[in-house]
Amino acid sequence: RRIRLLAGEILITTQPDPAPVARPFLVDTAQGVVRALGTRFSVRQRDDGGCHVAVFDKAVEIRTLSGATRLLNAGEGADFDLAGIAPTTHVDAHAALWEQGMLLANEMRLADVLAELARHRPGVLRCAPEVAELRVSGAISLADTDAGLSLLERTLPLRVERLTRYWVRVVPRRD
Repeated sequence: RRIRLLAGEILITTQPDPAPVARPFLVDTAQGVVRALGTRFSVRQRDDGGCHVAVFDKAVEIRTLSGATRLLNAGEGADFDLAGIAPTTHVDAHAALWEQGMLLANEMRLADVLAELARHRPGVLRCAPEVAELRVSGAISLADTDAGLSLLERTLPLRVERLTRYWVRVVPRRD
């Protein structure tokens, strides 16, 4: 009952193990181990070398490779890396909507929204620095990222340049 997460994000739902000998459910990452305590949770390997855990039900324990540990309960999340575990944060119940093909943005930076969309589409998706700090709120399709980009183009002062299907840039709108 061990998974090695090399990249990306995983959403896990576990049940108590009926085996007579305890067999913990573990997720190994490059930064440490996340142990399920009969729960529903997500683990994300970030591109910056860190990891993020979000707990939606019950609890998990994080143990970094350097030996730091923390127990997270439902509604809590934390980032961790080789150096340790960051302070616990609140996790919105909608944080796992990506499982259903949706991103729920609440005052997210456009650059962060586009980074999430890029994880769900082939090719390159770039964001011009001039629009990177625009704030985005709403539900955006991850299942159809082109529809999500079109929605952003209609509602924000930006333009989506599709150089090819696999090379897309988001730049300021020039009226």
